[in-house]
Amino acid sequence: MEMRSALPFPDMGCAGARRVAVVRAAAKPGVDGVPYIATNVFIVPDKNPETVKRFVTEIETREKLMKTLEGYTSSALTGGSAAGEFSFTQEWTTKQAYEEYMNHPQRRRSHMAAG
Repeated sequence: MEMRSALPFPDMGCAGARRVAVVRAAAKPGVDGVPYIATNVFIVPDKNPETVKRFVTEIETREKLMKTLEGYTSSALTGGSAAGEFSFTQEWTTKQAYEEYMNHPQRRRSHMAAG
């Protein structure tokens, strides 16, 4: 997308001279061919190994669903800077594909069992 804007600049020897500046809008993630990336940070407060295991299993279940959906590119679960902290990053071809995943009945159901 390109927008043109007439911006007045100091007179450079031509009476009434104006320069035209070309301003390019930045590509929008998930829209202009740029992948949409969502990152969520999770804290497992009690750091209990069984709770962490349940959490990791839940993320793996979500990834299995994601891999079946159109627009999924990749995902990664990484440990955070503190014990019990995790970062989950997902990449989708479009924001719409990500939103369709977020509204998928199987994904929504996974939130009901949290805790």
